[in-house]
Amino acid sequence: GPTVDEVVESKVPILWVVGSEDMVQNPAAPRRAHQVTPGSEFEEIHGAGHSTYWERPDLFNYLVRNFLDKQGIQAKGA
Repeated sequence: GPTVDEVVESKVPILWVVGSEDMVQNPAAPRRAHQVTPGSEFEEIHGAGHSTYWERPDLFNYLVRNFLDKQGIQAKGA
């Protein structure tokens, strides 16, 4: 995968989505990644684990679509 420096320098829009109860990836790591990636956004889904898209598809899809809209990107099938 990319290094931290590569991610920071990429200028690619990034949305970090984590579950507050994630037992696989501690939410602190993506929170820190958000802090070092300028312009990125961070969303924590309370009560969700590692598979936020599966556990809370309604909220996950809303967050992703909202992020894409802000970037001027049309979600396929939207």
